[in-house]
Amino acid sequence: MEFDILDNEKYIYNLDKAKLIDVLLDFPNQFKKAEKIIKDLKIKLRDDYKNVAVFGAGNPSTVAFKLIESSDINKLKLPVVFCSTGKIPAWVTRDTLIIVVSHSGDTLEVLDAVDNASEKGIDIVAITTGGRLREKARVNNKIKLIEYSAPLLPRMAVGYIYVLLVDVLASAKAIGISGIDKERASGLNWDDVENELFQFTRELIPENKIYKNTAKKIAINL
Repeated sequence: MEFDILDNEKYIYNLDKAKLIDVLLDFPNQFKKAEKIIKDLKIKLRDDYKNVAVFGAGNPSTVAFKLIESSDINKLKLPVVFCSTGKIPAWVTRDTLIIVVSHSGDTLEVLDAVDNASEKGIDIVAITTGGRLREKARVNNKIKLIEYSAPLLPRMAVGYIYVLLVDVLASAKAIGISGIDKERASGLNWDDVENELFQFTRELIPENKIYKNTAKKIAINL
């Protein structure tokens, strides 16, 4: 069959020069690593914000926001709006929490949003691996920095950004999630999420044959 090559794991691993399969298999660990970061930081936020604006222009921030947006509408306690430009909406006031997300820390739209919000004295939480965003946070006490280390392409860091974004929203009482562990700001037990993802990623490895491998079936259909 012409698709037999998909069951040749040696051939597939040889093609994977960027080690993307290893990144896939490690993806579940992003959730626990991000949870540890937020737990160790113990960021304190006000609990009387009127609304939240999330700024991001890249794939991970957009995907993470869409995941949050897809949750039960009753879990959102405040209006949460996603913005992909550096302009601050007219309705934003000092009762607004601004969250900016940039994997590299050098996303121009995000940096512009930080500058514009800083001029208005608005609280900002910055989620990034470094770059100019980290530099701005270190010299501005109105910016709370959440830094994670992930030498990955931005689109591969969704796990980190999703967890950090959810926990920030939960800490600001913008989202309500009930779960097992009440010690966590969001009430989520990320162990459950990690375990489910671990099982799923193992279904996608090259060693699994076409008939029981969702990734290979999708590749054939494409």
